[in-house]
Amino acid sequence: MSEISTASAIGWVVSPIIRKVIGKTLTYLSSNSFKEAGIDEDDMKKMQTMLTEVLSIIGAAEKHRIAYQNQVKLIQQIKDAVYDAEDVMDEFEYNLLKEKFKNQQKTAHNMAASSSPAIHRFMVGNGKFRKKVKEVIESLVQAKVSADTLLHLMNTNCICRVQQQDKENLHVTSSLITETKIVGRERECKELIDLLFKEADESPIVIPIVGHGGIGKTTVAQIIYHDYRVQKHFERLWICVSDNFDKHRLTRDMLKQASKNLSTLDGSFEMLQDELKKVLTSKNKIFLVLDDVWYDKNCDEKYSYKKVWSEVLAPFNNAKPGSKILLTTRLPLVGDILGSTESITLDGLKDDDSWSLFKLCAFDSQNQNCLVELEPTGKKIIKKLMGSALAIKVVGGQLRGKSDVEDWKRVLNDNPLDKSDIVNILQRSYEHLPEHLQRCFAYCSLFPKDYRLKPDRLIHMWIAHGFVHPQENKNLEDVGRDYFTSLLTRSFFQVIRRGDKDCYVMHDLMNDLACHVSRDECLIVNKGCTKTKLDSIRHLSVTPEAIDIVRDMRGLDKLRTFMFVHFASFREDPTEDVVIKLKRTRVLDIE
Repeated sequence: MSEISTASAIGWVVSPIIRKVIGKTLTYLSSNSFKEAGIDEDDMKKMQTMLTEVLSIIGAAEKHRIAYQNQVKLIQQIKDAVYDAEDVMDEFEYNLLKEKFKNQQKTAHNMAASSSPAIHRFMVGNGKFRKKVKEVIESLVQAKVSADTLLHLMNTNCICRVQQQDKENLHVTSSLITETKIVGRERECKELIDLLFKEADESPIVIPIVGHGGIGKTTVAQIIYHDYRVQKHFERLWICVSDNFDKHRLTRDMLKQASKNLSTLDGSFEMLQDELKKVLTSKNKIFLVLDDVWYDKNCDEKYSYKKVWSEVLAPFNNAKPGSKILLTTRLPLVGDILGSTESITLDGLKDDDSWSLFKLCAFDSQNQNCLVELEPTGKKIIKKLMGSALAIKVVGGQLRGKSDVEDWKRVLNDNPLDKSDIVNILQRSYEHLPEHLQRCFAYCSLFPKDYRLKPDRLIHMWIAHGFVHPQENKNLEDVGRDYFTSLLTRSFFQVIRRGDKDCYVMHDLMNDLACHVSRDECLIVNKGCTKTKLDSIRHLSVTPEAIDIVRDMRGLDKLRTFMFVHFASFREDPTEDVVIKLKRTRVLDIE
Protein backbone atom coordinates (compact mmCIF):
# COMPACT_ATOMS: atom_id res chain seq x y z
CA MET A 1 0.00 0.00 0.00
CA SER A 2 1.31 3.41 -0.87
CA GLU A 3 2.07 5.58 2.12
CA ILE A 4 -0.04 8.65 2.67
CA SER A 5 1.98 11.77 2.05
CA THR A 6 3.50 13.35 5.15
CA ALA A 7 2.32 16.73 3.88
CA SER A 8 -0.02 18.07 6.50
CA ALA A 9 -1.20 21.24 8.12
CA ILE A 10 -0.20 21.96 11.69
CA GLY A 11 -3.60 23.40 12.46
CA TRP A 12 -5.43 20.14 11.73
CA VAL A 13 -4.35 18.16 14.77
CA VAL A 14 -1.23 19.58 16.34
CA SER A 15 -2.37 23.11 17.08
CA PRO A 16 -5.79 22.33 18.62
CA ILE A 17 -4.28 19.68 20.89
CA ILE A 18 -1.34 21.85 21.91
CA ARG A 19 -3.65 24.80 22.56
CA LYS A 20 -5.79 22.71 24.90
CA VAL A 21 -2.88 21.14 26.74
CA ILE A 22 -0.94 24.38 27.16
CA GLY A 23 -4.06 26.21 28.28
CA LYS A 24 -4.71 23.60 30.94
CA THR A 25 -1.10 23.62 32.13
CA LEU A 26 -0.97 27.41 32.35
CA THR A 27 -4.14 27.27 34.47
CA TYR A 28 -2.37 24.91 36.85
CA LEU A 29 0.65 27.18 37.05
CA SER A 30 -1.46 30.23 37.84
CA SER A 31 -2.91 28.59 40.95
CA ASN A 32 -1.48 29.11 44.44
CA SER A 33 -0.95 25.40 44.99
CA PHE A 34 2.58 25.41 43.61
CA LYS A 35 3.66 28.32 45.79
CA GLU A 36 2.21 26.63 48.84
CA ALA A 37 3.99 23.42 47.91
CA GLY A 38 7.32 25.15 47.94
CA ILE A 39 8.00 24.83 44.19
CA ASP A 40 10.61 27.34 43.06
CA GLU A 41 8.79 30.41 41.75
CA ASP A 42 11.47 31.00 39.11
CA ASP A 43 10.89 27.49 37.79
CA MET A 44 7.16 28.15 37.54
CA LYS A 45 7.73 31.42 35.67
CA LYS A 46 10.21 29.76 33.34
CA MET A 47 7.74 26.99 32.54
CA GLN A 48 5.01 29.55 31.88
CA THR A 49 7.31 31.54 29.59
CA MET A 50 8.41 28.49 27.63
CA LEU A 51 4.84 27.25 27.16
CA THR A 52 3.60 30.66 26.06
CA GLU A 53 6.45 31.08 23.54
CA VAL A 54 5.94 27.59 22.12
CA LEU A 55 2.21 28.29 21.73
CA SER A 56 2.87 31.59 19.97
CA ILE A 57 5.28 29.96 17.47
CA ILE A 58 2.86 27.10 16.78
CA GLY A 59 0.17 29.73 16.20
CA ALA A 60 2.41 31.50 13.67
CA ALA A 61 3.09 28.26 11.81
CA GLU A 62 -0.51 27.07 12.02
CA LYS A 63 -2.17 25.79 8.82
CA HIS A 64 1.01 25.91 6.77
CA ARG A 65 2.01 22.81 4.92
CA ILE A 66 4.49 20.37 6.39
CA ALA A 67 6.32 18.88 3.45
CA TYR A 68 9.47 17.37 4.96
CA GLN A 69 10.14 14.63 7.47
CA ASN A 70 12.51 16.77 9.53
CA GLN A 71 9.67 19.23 10.14
CA VAL A 72 7.41 16.39 11.27
CA LYS A 73 10.07 15.31 13.78
CA LEU A 74 10.36 18.84 15.14
CA ILE A 75 6.59 18.98 15.64
CA GLN A 76 6.76 15.68 17.49
CA GLN A 77 9.45 16.98 19.84
CA ILE A 78 7.24 19.97 20.64
CA LYS A 79 4.19 17.79 21.30
CA ASP A 80 6.12 15.38 23.52
CA ALA A 81 7.44 18.20 25.69
CA VAL A 82 4.00 19.78 26.06
CA TYR A 83 2.39 16.44 26.90
CA ASP A 84 5.07 15.75 29.52
CA ALA A 85 4.37 19.14 31.09
CA GLU A 86 0.67 18.35 31.31
CA ASP A 87 1.34 14.92 32.79
CA VAL A 88 3.49 16.41 35.55
CA MET A 89 0.81 19.00 36.31
CA ASP A 90 -1.86 16.28 36.39
CA GLU A 91 0.28 14.20 38.72
CA PHE A 92 0.66 17.16 41.04
CA GLU A 93 -3.10 17.79 41.00
CA TYR A 94 -3.80 14.12 41.64
CA ASN A 95 -1.47 13.99 44.63
CA LEU A 96 -2.93 17.23 45.93
CA LEU A 97 -6.46 15.81 45.79
CA LYS A 98 -5.31 12.56 47.39
CA GLU A 99 -3.65 14.35 50.28
CA LYS A 100 -6.65 16.62 50.77
CA PHE A 101 -8.86 13.54 50.94
CA LYS A 102 -6.59 11.94 53.53
CA ASN A 103 -6.61 15.17 55.47
CA GLN A 104 -10.41 15.24 55.43
CA GLN A 105 -10.47 11.69 56.79
CA LYS A 106 -8.12 12.68 59.58
CA THR A 107 -10.33 15.68 60.31
CA ALA A 108 -13.38 13.46 60.56
CA HIS A 109 -11.66 11.11 63.00
CA ASN A 110 -9.51 13.51 65.00
CA MET A 111 -11.57 16.71 64.65
CA ALA A 112 -8.33 18.51 63.81
CA ALA A 113 -7.15 19.22 60.28
CA SER A 114 -3.55 19.15 59.16
CA SER A 115 -2.42 22.46 57.74
CA SER A 116 -2.37 22.91 54.00
CA PRO A 117 1.38 23.63 53.88
CA ALA A 118 1.97 20.38 55.74
CA ILE A 119 0.13 18.50 52.99
CA HIS A 120 2.33 20.05 50.32
CA ARG A 121 5.51 19.42 52.27
CA PHE A 122 4.47 15.79 52.53
CA MET A 123 3.98 15.65 48.76
CA VAL A 124 7.26 17.21 47.71
CA GLY A 125 9.50 16.65 50.69
CA ASN A 126 11.50 13.95 48.96
CA GLY A 127 12.35 16.28 46.09
CA LYS A 128 11.02 13.93 43.38
CA PHE A 129 8.41 16.36 42.18
CA ARG A 130 10.87 19.25 42.05
CA LYS A 131 13.15 17.06 39.96
CA LYS A 132 10.31 16.31 37.53
CA VAL A 133 9.55 20.03 37.18
CA LYS A 134 13.22 20.66 36.33
CA GLU A 135 13.15 17.90 33.71
CA VAL A 136 9.99 19.32 32.15
CA ILE A 137 11.57 22.76 31.95
CA GLU A 138 14.61 21.31 30.17
CA SER A 139 12.40 19.55 27.63
CA LEU A 140 10.36 22.73 27.10
CA VAL A 141 13.55 24.69 26.46
CA GLN A 142 14.41 22.14 23.77
CA ALA A 143 10.83 22.36 22.47
CA LYS A 144 11.24 26.13 22.14
CA VAL A 145 14.42 25.56 20.10
CA SER A 146 12.54 23.04 17.94
CA ALA A 147 9.67 25.49 17.44
CA ASP A 148 12.09 28.27 16.42
CA THR A 149 13.80 25.89 13.99
CA LEU A 150 10.45 24.80 12.55
CA LEU A 151 9.41 28.37 11.89
CA HIS A 152 12.77 29.11 10.28
CA LEU A 153 12.56 26.04 8.03
CA MET A 154 9.15 27.05 6.84
CA ASN A 155 10.56 30.43 5.79
CA THR A 156 7.98 33.08 6.50
CA ASN A 157 8.45 34.84 3.18
CA CYS A 158 7.96 31.60 1.28
CA ILE A 159 4.85 30.84 3.33
CA CYS A 160 3.36 34.20 2.46
CA ARG A 161 3.89 33.53 -1.24
CA VAL A 162 2.36 30.06 -0.97
CA GLN A 163 -0.63 31.47 0.89
CA GLN A 164 -1.15 34.08 -1.79
CA GLN A 165 -0.93 31.42 -4.49
CA ASP A 166 -3.39 29.25 -2.58
CA LYS A 167 -5.88 32.11 -2.51
CA GLU A 168 -5.43 32.76 -6.21
CA ASN A 169 -5.45 29.10 -7.24
CA LEU A 170 -8.43 27.80 -5.32
CA HIS A 171 -10.27 24.65 -6.23
CA VAL A 172 -11.97 26.30 -9.20
CA THR A 173 -14.46 24.52 -11.43
CA SER A 174 -16.17 25.51 -14.65
CA SER A 175 -19.27 24.42 -16.53
CA LEU A 176 -17.19 22.71 -19.22
CA ILE A 177 -17.53 18.93 -19.20
CA THR A 178 -14.06 17.40 -18.82
CA GLU A 179 -15.14 13.76 -19.05
CA THR A 180 -15.17 12.10 -22.46
CA LYS A 181 -17.96 9.77 -21.32
CA ILE A 182 -20.20 9.84 -18.27
CA VAL A 183 -20.95 6.49 -16.60
CA GLY A 184 -23.61 5.45 -14.13
CA ARG A 185 -25.50 8.64 -13.26
CA GLU A 186 -28.47 8.35 -15.60
CA ARG A 187 -31.02 7.95 -12.78
CA GLU A 188 -29.74 10.95 -10.82
CA CYS A 189 -29.64 13.11 -13.95
CA LYS A 190 -33.22 12.20 -14.80
CA GLU A 191 -34.38 13.05 -11.27
CA LEU A 192 -32.63 16.41 -11.47
CA ILE A 193 -34.16 17.27 -14.84
CA ASP A 194 -37.60 16.38 -13.48
CA LEU A 195 -37.03 18.66 -10.47
CA LEU A 196 -35.87 21.52 -12.70
CA PHE A 197 -39.04 21.44 -14.75
CA LYS A 198 -41.33 20.83 -11.82
CA GLU A 199 -43.79 23.68 -11.32
CA ALA A 200 -43.57 25.40 -7.94
CA ASP A 201 -45.20 28.33 -6.21
CA GLU A 202 -41.96 29.72 -4.88
CA SER A 203 -39.03 30.94 -6.89
CA PRO A 204 -36.19 30.31 -7.07
CA ILE A 205 -36.17 26.66 -5.95
CA VAL A 206 -32.91 25.38 -4.42
CA ILE A 207 -31.86 21.81 -5.33
CA PRO A 208 -28.71 20.39 -3.69
CA ILE A 209 -26.54 17.58 -5.03
CA VAL A 210 -24.94 16.04 -1.92
CA GLY A 211 -22.05 13.59 -1.71
CA HIS A 212 -18.50 12.96 -0.57
CA GLY A 213 -15.51 14.51 -2.28
CA GLY A 214 -14.65 12.79 -5.55
CA ILE A 215 -18.05 11.10 -5.87
CA GLY A 216 -18.98 13.03 -9.05
CA LYS A 217 -21.18 15.95 -7.95
CA THR A 218 -19.58 18.54 -10.24
CA THR A 219 -19.70 16.15 -13.19
CA VAL A 220 -23.43 15.60 -12.74
CA ALA A 221 -24.00 19.36 -12.44
CA GLN A 222 -22.05 19.88 -15.70
CA ILE A 223 -24.24 17.30 -17.47
CA ILE A 224 -27.41 19.06 -16.33
CA TYR A 225 -25.99 22.47 -17.22
CA HIS A 226 -25.37 21.35 -20.82
CA ASP A 227 -28.59 19.37 -21.26
CA TYR A 228 -30.33 20.67 -24.39
CA ARG A 229 -33.63 21.13 -22.55
CA VAL A 230 -31.95 23.27 -19.89
CA GLN A 231 -30.17 25.35 -22.54
CA LYS A 232 -33.48 25.91 -24.33
CA HIS A 233 -35.56 26.97 -21.32
CA PHE A 234 -33.13 28.77 -19.00
CA GLU A 235 -30.59 31.57 -18.91
CA ARG A 236 -27.63 29.77 -17.30
CA LEU A 237 -25.04 30.93 -14.79
CA TRP A 238 -22.22 28.82 -13.35
CA ILE A 239 -20.52 30.03 -10.15
CA CYS A 240 -17.73 28.16 -8.38
CA VAL A 241 -18.11 29.04 -4.69
CA SER A 242 -15.37 26.89 -3.12
CA ASP A 243 -14.12 27.72 0.38
CA ASN A 244 -13.25 31.34 -0.34
CA PHE A 245 -16.72 32.64 0.54
CA ASP A 246 -16.90 36.33 -0.35
CA LYS A 247 -20.35 37.75 -1.03
CA HIS A 248 -18.88 40.67 -3.00
CA ARG A 249 -16.94 38.28 -5.27
CA LEU A 250 -19.92 35.99 -5.77
CA THR A 251 -22.21 38.86 -6.72
CA ARG A 252 -19.64 40.25 -9.12
CA ASP A 253 -19.14 36.83 -10.76
CA MET A 254 -22.90 36.42 -11.20
CA LEU A 255 -23.19 39.88 -12.70
CA LYS A 256 -20.24 39.24 -15.00
CA GLN A 257 -22.02 36.22 -16.51
CA ALA A 258 -25.49 37.75 -16.56
CA SER A 259 -24.55 41.12 -18.06
CA LYS A 260 -22.43 42.06 -21.05
CA ASN A 261 -21.84 45.54 -19.62
CA LEU A 262 -18.48 45.14 -17.87
CA SER A 263 -18.58 48.73 -16.59
CA THR A 264 -21.16 47.62 -14.02
CA LEU A 265 -18.68 45.31 -12.25
CA ASP A 266 -17.20 48.04 -10.08
CA GLY A 267 -18.83 49.33 -6.93
CA SER A 268 -19.97 48.32 -3.49
CA PHE A 269 -21.85 45.13 -2.65
CA GLU A 270 -25.15 47.04 -2.57
CA MET A 271 -24.50 48.61 -5.99
CA LEU A 272 -23.64 45.24 -7.54
CA GLN A 273 -26.75 43.70 -5.99
CA ASP A 274 -28.98 46.43 -7.43
CA GLU A 275 -27.45 46.01 -10.87
CA LEU A 276 -27.80 42.22 -10.72
CA LYS A 277 -31.43 42.60 -9.70
CA LYS A 278 -32.11 44.80 -12.76
CA VAL A 279 -30.36 42.36 -15.11
CA LEU A 280 -32.21 39.30 -13.77
CA THR A 281 -35.58 41.06 -13.97
CA SER A 282 -35.10 41.54 -17.72
CA LYS A 283 -34.16 37.93 -18.42
CA ASN A 284 -35.92 34.64 -18.96
CA LYS A 285 -36.01 31.92 -16.28
CA ILE A 286 -32.63 31.63 -14.57
CA PHE A 287 -30.72 28.40 -13.92
CA LEU A 288 -27.92 29.13 -11.44
CA VAL A 289 -25.33 26.49 -10.51
CA LEU A 290 -23.44 27.08 -7.26
CA ASP A 291 -20.64 24.53 -7.34
CA ASP A 292 -18.71 23.39 -4.27
CA VAL A 293 -20.64 25.15 -1.51
CA TRP A 294 -19.33 24.86 2.05
CA TYR A 295 -20.70 25.68 5.45
CA ASP A 296 -18.56 28.57 6.67
CA LYS A 297 -17.16 27.45 10.03
CA ASN A 298 -16.65 31.09 10.97
CA CYS A 299 -20.43 31.49 11.13
CA ASP A 300 -21.24 30.58 14.71
CA GLU A 301 -24.91 29.96 14.04
CA LYS A 302 -26.96 28.59 11.16
CA TYR A 303 -28.98 31.78 11.31
CA SER A 304 -26.00 33.97 10.40
CA TYR A 305 -24.98 31.60 7.61
CA LYS A 306 -28.51 31.66 6.18
CA LYS A 307 -28.60 35.44 6.51
CA VAL A 308 -25.41 35.89 4.48
CA TRP A 309 -26.65 33.61 1.70
CA SER A 310 -30.04 35.35 1.72
CA GLU A 311 -28.21 38.60 1.00
CA VAL A 312 -26.22 37.03 -1.85
CA LEU A 313 -29.27 35.44 -3.47
CA ALA A 314 -31.68 38.33 -2.84
CA PRO A 315 -31.60 39.54 -6.50
CA PHE A 316 -32.92 36.13 -7.62
CA ASN A 317 -36.20 36.80 -5.81
CA ASN A 318 -36.92 39.08 -8.79
CA ALA A 319 -36.12 36.42 -11.38
CA LYS A 320 -38.96 35.01 -13.46
CA PRO A 321 -41.09 32.26 -11.84
CA GLY A 322 -39.68 28.81 -12.54
CA SER A 323 -36.05 29.87 -11.98
CA LYS A 324 -33.92 27.23 -10.25
CA ILE A 325 -30.71 27.10 -8.22
CA LEU A 326 -28.65 23.89 -8.31
CA LEU A 327 -25.86 23.58 -5.76
CA THR A 328 -23.23 20.92 -5.12
CA THR A 329 -22.03 20.33 -1.58
CA ARG A 330 -20.53 17.70 0.67
CA LEU A 331 -22.71 18.86 3.56
CA PRO A 332 -26.42 17.99 3.73
CA LEU A 333 -27.03 20.83 6.19
CA VAL A 334 -26.11 23.42 3.53
CA GLY A 335 -29.22 22.59 1.51
CA ASP A 336 -31.35 22.60 4.65
CA ILE A 337 -30.10 26.04 5.64
CA LEU A 338 -30.71 27.45 2.17
CA GLY A 339 -34.30 26.23 2.23
CA SER A 340 -34.25 23.25 -0.12
CA THR A 341 -37.10 20.78 0.15
CA GLU A 342 -35.72 18.11 -2.17
CA SER A 343 -32.17 16.97 -2.82
CA ILE A 344 -30.20 14.37 -4.75
CA THR A 345 -27.67 12.28 -2.83
CA LEU A 346 -24.85 10.72 -4.84
CA ASP A 347 -23.72 7.37 -3.47
CA GLY A 348 -20.92 5.23 -4.84
CA LEU A 349 -21.24 3.81 -8.33
CA LYS A 350 -22.74 0.35 -8.68
CA ASP A 351 -20.40 -2.51 -9.57
CA ASP A 352 -21.33 -2.63 -13.26
CA ASP A 353 -20.92 1.12 -13.64
CA SER A 354 -17.66 1.03 -11.66
CA TRP A 355 -16.30 -1.61 -14.02
CA SER A 356 -17.38 0.35 -17.09
CA LEU A 357 -15.64 3.49 -15.82
CA PHE A 358 -12.57 1.49 -14.81
CA LYS A 359 -12.28 0.00 -18.30
CA LEU A 360 -12.39 3.47 -19.85
CA CYS A 361 -9.49 4.56 -17.64
CA ALA A 362 -7.36 1.41 -17.56
CA PHE A 363 -7.48 0.03 -21.09
CA ASP A 364 -5.90 1.56 -24.15
CA SER A 365 -5.44 0.12 -27.61
CA GLN A 366 -2.39 -1.88 -26.50
CA ASN A 367 -3.94 -3.86 -23.64
CA GLN A 368 -7.49 -4.05 -24.98
CA ASN A 369 -6.84 -7.60 -26.19
CA CYS A 370 -5.91 -8.63 -22.59
CA LEU A 371 -9.33 -7.69 -21.26
CA VAL A 372 -10.51 -11.26 -20.70
CA GLU A 373 -7.36 -12.19 -18.78
CA LEU A 374 -7.30 -9.01 -16.67
CA GLU A 375 -11.03 -8.71 -15.97
CA PRO A 376 -11.24 -11.03 -12.91
CA THR A 377 -8.46 -9.15 -11.12
CA GLY A 378 -9.85 -5.80 -12.26
CA LYS A 379 -13.26 -6.55 -10.78
CA LYS A 380 -11.65 -7.48 -7.46
CA ILE A 381 -9.81 -4.17 -7.51
CA ILE A 382 -12.95 -2.09 -8.04
CA LYS A 383 -14.65 -3.89 -5.14
CA LYS A 384 -12.09 -2.20 -2.90
CA LEU A 385 -12.74 1.22 -4.40
CA MET A 386 -16.27 1.41 -2.96
CA GLY A 387 -17.81 3.09 -5.98
CA SER A 388 -15.73 6.25 -5.70
CA ALA A 389 -15.48 7.72 -9.20
CA LEU A 390 -12.29 9.53 -8.25
CA ALA A 391 -10.66 6.41 -6.83
CA ILE A 392 -11.62 4.40 -9.92
CA LYS A 393 -10.07 7.02 -12.21
CA VAL A 394 -6.89 7.22 -10.15
CA VAL A 395 -6.30 3.47 -9.99
CA GLY A 396 -7.41 2.93 -13.58
CA GLY A 397 -4.93 5.58 -14.65
CA GLN A 398 -2.16 3.83 -12.71
CA LEU A 399 -2.81 0.59 -14.60
CA ARG A 400 -3.35 2.11 -18.03
CA GLY A 401 -1.19 0.41 -20.61
CA LYS A 402 -0.13 -2.40 -18.24
CA SER A 403 -1.09 -5.79 -19.67
CA ASP A 404 0.77 -8.08 -17.25
CA VAL A 405 -1.73 -9.68 -14.88
CA GLU A 406 0.96 -9.79 -12.18
CA ASP A 407 1.08 -5.98 -12.17
CA TRP A 408 -2.67 -5.93 -11.60
CA LYS A 409 -2.48 -8.56 -8.84
CA ARG A 410 0.28 -6.57 -7.15
CA VAL A 411 -1.97 -3.50 -7.07
CA LEU A 412 -4.83 -5.62 -5.71
CA ASN A 413 -2.74 -7.21 -2.94
CA ASP A 414 -1.00 -3.97 -1.95
CA ASN A 415 -4.40 -2.25 -1.79
CA PRO A 416 -5.27 -0.44 -5.01
CA LEU A 417 -6.04 2.95 -3.56
CA ASP A 418 -3.24 5.46 -3.19
CA LYS A 419 -4.92 7.07 -0.21
CA SER A 420 -3.02 10.33 -0.62
CA ASP A 421 -5.07 11.09 -3.76
CA ILE A 422 -8.41 10.61 -2.02
CA VAL A 423 -7.39 11.95 1.38
CA ASN A 424 -6.08 15.16 -0.16
CA ILE A 425 -9.60 15.84 -1.43
CA LEU A 426 -11.33 14.84 1.80
CA GLN A 427 -8.89 16.97 3.80
CA ARG A 428 -10.74 20.07 2.68
CA SER A 429 -13.83 18.75 4.48
CA TYR A 430 -11.71 18.31 7.60
CA GLU A 431 -10.14 21.75 7.34
CA HIS A 432 -13.60 23.32 7.38
CA LEU A 433 -14.41 21.81 10.75
CA PRO A 434 -14.10 23.98 13.86
CA GLU A 435 -11.11 22.98 15.98
CA HIS A 436 -13.16 21.19 18.63
CA LEU A 437 -14.77 18.97 15.96
CA GLN A 438 -11.38 18.32 14.34
CA ARG A 439 -10.13 16.81 17.60
CA CYS A 440 -13.26 14.72 18.08
CA PHE A 441 -13.22 13.38 14.52
CA ALA A 442 -9.49 12.57 14.52
CA TYR A 443 -9.97 10.58 17.73
CA CYS A 444 -12.43 8.30 15.89
CA SER A 445 -9.50 6.75 14.01
CA LEU A 446 -9.24 4.39 16.99
CA PHE A 447 -12.26 2.48 15.68
CA PRO A 448 -11.71 -0.06 12.86
CA LYS A 449 -13.49 0.21 9.53
CA ASP A 450 -17.15 -0.78 9.59
CA TYR A 451 -17.21 -0.44 13.38
CA ARG A 452 -20.65 0.45 14.74
CA LEU A 453 -20.13 3.56 16.81
CA LYS A 454 -22.08 4.02 20.03
CA PRO A 455 -22.62 7.77 20.36
CA ASP A 456 -22.86 7.84 24.16
CA ARG A 457 -19.71 5.80 24.55
CA LEU A 458 -17.80 8.01 22.12
CA ILE A 459 -19.08 11.20 23.76
CA HIS A 460 -17.88 10.06 27.19
CA MET A 461 -14.44 9.42 25.70
CA TRP A 462 -14.37 12.94 24.27
CA ILE A 463 -15.39 14.34 27.65
CA ALA A 464 -12.69 12.36 29.46
CA HIS A 465 -10.03 13.99 27.27
CA GLY A 466 -11.45 17.49 27.64
CA PHE A 467 -12.46 17.74 23.98
CA VAL A 468 -15.98 18.86 24.92
CA HIS A 469 -16.20 22.50 25.98
CA PRO A 470 -18.58 23.40 28.82
CA GLN A 471 -21.54 25.56 27.81
CA GLU A 472 -23.83 27.52 30.03
CA ASN A 473 -27.08 25.75 30.98
CA LYS A 474 -25.97 22.50 29.29
CA ASN A 475 -24.36 19.40 30.72
CA LEU A 476 -21.31 17.99 28.96
CA GLU A 477 -23.19 15.00 27.58
CA ASP A 478 -25.65 17.24 25.75
CA VAL A 479 -22.83 19.39 24.36
CA GLY A 480 -21.08 16.21 23.22
CA ARG A 481 -24.26 15.05 21.48
CA ASP A 482 -24.35 18.37 19.65
CA TYR A 483 -20.78 17.65 18.50
CA PHE A 484 -21.78 14.18 17.29
CA THR A 485 -24.80 15.57 15.44
CA SER A 486 -22.64 18.24 13.80
CA LEU A 487 -20.27 15.58 12.46
CA LEU A 488 -23.21 13.45 11.35
CA THR A 489 -24.86 16.30 9.43
CA ARG A 490 -21.52 17.04 7.79
CA SER A 491 -21.33 13.40 6.56
CA PHE A 492 -18.32 12.44 8.68
CA PHE A 493 -20.54 9.71 10.10
CA GLN A 494 -23.26 7.74 8.36
CA VAL A 495 -26.48 6.39 9.81
CA ILE A 496 -27.54 2.90 8.73
CA ARG A 497 -30.90 1.36 9.59
CA ARG A 498 -30.64 -2.16 11.05
CA GLY A 499 -34.13 -3.47 11.75
CA ASP A 500 -35.73 -0.93 14.04
CA LYS A 501 -32.42 0.57 15.20
CA ASP A 502 -30.07 3.19 13.79
CA CYS A 503 -26.37 2.29 13.61
CA TYR A 504 -23.59 4.81 13.11
CA VAL A 505 -20.45 4.09 11.10
CA MET A 506 -17.71 5.97 9.31
CA HIS A 507 -17.40 5.60 5.54
CA ASP A 508 -14.15 3.78 4.74
CA LEU A 509 -12.69 6.89 3.10
CA MET A 510 -13.60 8.97 6.15
CA ASN A 511 -11.91 6.36 8.31
CA ASP A 512 -8.80 6.72 6.13
CA LEU A 513 -8.97 10.47 6.59
CA ALA A 514 -9.26 10.16 10.38
CA CYS A 515 -6.24 7.83 10.43
CA HIS A 516 -4.30 10.29 8.29
CA VAL A 517 -4.89 13.39 10.38
CA SER A 518 -4.25 11.53 13.65
CA ARG A 519 -1.41 9.32 12.47
CA ASP A 520 1.09 10.61 15.06
CA GLU A 521 -1.44 10.42 17.90
CA CYS A 522 -3.68 7.39 17.43
CA LEU A 523 -3.00 3.79 16.45
CA ILE A 524 -4.99 0.59 15.98
CA VAL A 525 -2.87 -2.47 16.76
CA ASN A 526 -3.97 -5.47 14.75
CA LYS A 527 -2.36 -8.70 13.65
CA GLY A 528 -0.25 -7.05 10.95
CA CYS A 529 1.25 -4.38 13.23
CA THR A 530 5.06 -4.41 13.42
CA LYS A 531 5.59 -1.59 15.92
CA THR A 532 7.68 -2.33 18.99
CA LYS A 533 7.80 1.21 20.37
CA LEU A 534 4.91 3.61 20.52
CA ASP A 535 7.01 6.79 20.29
CA SER A 536 4.49 9.62 19.82
CA ILE A 537 1.30 7.54 20.11
CA ARG A 538 -1.00 8.65 22.93
CA HIS A 539 -4.23 6.81 22.02
CA LEU A 540 -4.24 3.07 21.30
CA SER A 541 -6.88 0.51 20.42
CA VAL A 542 -6.22 -3.22 20.22
CA THR A 543 -7.92 -6.08 18.41
CA PRO A 544 -7.98 -9.57 20.02
CA GLU A 545 -5.41 -11.17 17.77
CA ALA A 546 -2.86 -8.45 18.54
CA ILE A 547 -2.83 -8.54 22.34
CA ASP A 548 0.53 -10.34 22.42
CA ILE A 549 2.04 -7.62 20.23
CA VAL A 550 0.92 -4.97 22.71
CA ARG A 551 2.33 -6.84 25.70
CA ASP A 552 5.84 -6.40 24.29
CA MET A 553 5.46 -2.76 23.23
CA ARG A 554 7.47 0.02 24.86
CA GLY A 555 5.76 3.30 25.66
CA LEU A 556 2.52 2.03 27.19
CA ASP A 557 3.13 4.28 30.21
CA LYS A 558 2.52 7.38 28.04
CA LEU A 559 -0.85 6.29 26.67
CA ARG A 560 -3.90 8.45 27.37
CA THR A 561 -6.38 6.05 25.78
CA PHE A 562 -6.25 2.27 25.91
CA MET A 563 -9.18 0.52 24.29
CA PHE A 564 -10.07 -3.05 23.37
CA VAL A 565 -12.24 -3.50 20.27
CA HIS A 566 -14.06 -6.66 19.18
CA PHE A 567 -13.24 -8.38 22.49
CA ALA A 568 -16.86 -9.19 23.33
CA SER A 569 -16.48 -12.86 22.35
CA PHE A 570 -12.86 -13.17 23.47
CA ARG A 571 -12.71 -15.81 26.20
CA GLU A 572 -9.32 -14.96 27.65
CA ASP A 573 -8.95 -11.95 29.98
CA PRO A 574 -6.23 -9.96 28.21
CA THR A 575 -6.06 -6.98 30.52
CA GLU A 576 -4.10 -7.45 33.71
CA ASP A 577 -0.50 -7.59 32.52
CA VAL A 578 -1.11 -4.71 30.09
CA VAL A 579 -3.23 -2.42 32.24
CA ILE A 580 -0.70 -2.48 35.07
CA LYS A 581 1.75 -0.64 32.77
CA LEU A 582 -0.65 2.24 32.09
CA LYS A 583 0.32 5.29 34.15
CA ARG A 584 -1.27 8.29 32.38
CA THR A 585 -4.46 6.86 30.92
CA ARG A 586 -7.59 9.03 30.86
CA VAL A 587 -9.73 6.49 28.99
CA LEU A 588 -9.59 2.76 29.69
CA ASP A 589 -12.24 0.96 27.66
CA ILE A 590 -12.46 -2.80 28.13
CA GLU A 591 -15.29 -3.70 25.82
